[in-house]
Amino acid sequence: MTNSPLLSKAVFFTFGALIIFFALSPATALMMGLLIGIVFNNPFLSQTRVVTKYLLQVSIVGLGFGMNFQE
Repeated sequence: MTNSPLLSKAVFFTFGALIIFFALSPATALMMGLLIGIVFNNPFLSQTRVVTKYLLQVSIVGLGFGMNFQE
């Protein structure tokens, strides 16, 4: 779909604030992110390409720290 970059940025920051301030569950945040990704364009495409690699690596390390090795 084609949306204005200003509208996409407004929606991005609005839903980001909702997720942070109301501490929504990870499942709800994921579903909201999927919905926004389908309906709106990515307003930060060049930044996303750079940051995604590092966020994925940090997320995997964080999952490793959350594992219980005794089970």
